[in-house]
Amino acid sequence: MSDFGKGNRCRALLVDLLDYVEIDHALAKAIFRNFDLDNHPWKLCGALRDFFAARPDKRKEYRRAISGDKELGIPKHLDILATE
Repeated sequence: MSDFGKGNRCRALLVDLLDYVEIDHALAKAIFRNFDLDNHPWKLCGALRDFFAARPDKRKEYRRAISGDKELGIPKHLDILATE
């Protein structure tokens, strides 16, 4: 996801993959680290916002994956992950 051009071009694929995989700690860490920065793949971020808005189960999965890790939280550009 840190290759912004590729992340933006492949956003549909990345969103589809999130639908089929469990969000574990490693994936949650990658999401947090890429979308807590001001410089992030904007188009991918929008696609992820839409995905997580429609999928409360995946929002819960993300929060479960970060529980107990004080370095991770809700990325400032994906604040939708904080909603129930």
